[in-house]
Amino acid sequence: METSREQHPSTCTTQYWLYEMDERFHYTECDGKWMYFFPRSVIDDRWKEAVELYNAGKLPGIASMKVSTAVPNPRASSSSHVLIFYCGPPNNEARVKEIGRKLVAAFPPPTKIIYYKSDEQTEGGTRATGQKKNSKYSLTDCVVRPNQVRARDVPSKDGEEAKNSTGATRSLEGAPKANAVRDDENDDIVFIQDVKKAKTN
Repeated sequence: METSREQHPSTCTTQYWLYEMDERFHYTECDGKWMYFFPRSVIDDRWKEAVELYNAGKLPGIASMKVSTAVPNPRASSSSHVLIFYCGPPNNEARVKEIGRKLVAAFPPPTKIIYYKSDEQTEGGTRATGQKKNSKYSLTDCVVRPNQVRARDVPSKDGEEAKNSTGATRSLEGAPKANAVRDDENDDIVFIQDVKKAKTN
């Protein structure tokens, strides 16, 4: 598996993914992943930070990682880069969520809700290819990175198949208490203030 410590996901156009794996942390029952979504403007810095934390042993339970690149992905239905944190086993909800909470504490996500997807779900396709169910678990009310997420860069629930966009987006910097929230049942993405859920028309 190719490592990518010196490569930049925002400019890589030769492969869909950049990978990071250390045999010290790898284990066999890691058939699923937590997913973070970032705009292109910050993905290189976030990937570098994640790689450094991982190799320093500060992401306990994470077996390996990968990040989407600038190559358009036909399986995608979102416009953000996705950073994948492999862990498991997928059927052990308590362990997966414990790993997720430690991940959030060490490497805060850009959204209040993060999703875990099994490899079996990935093999079944994405929303872009007609799949209805695209996550297995979620963590809500995560402590997020402030002033980072943009309106068009909110994650799709299609998980690791998210693709990238170079289009201009509206920055939320300075917006008080703005949070990216998903209505899980209807897969609606909205930015709201001081409420936890809302639906778009």
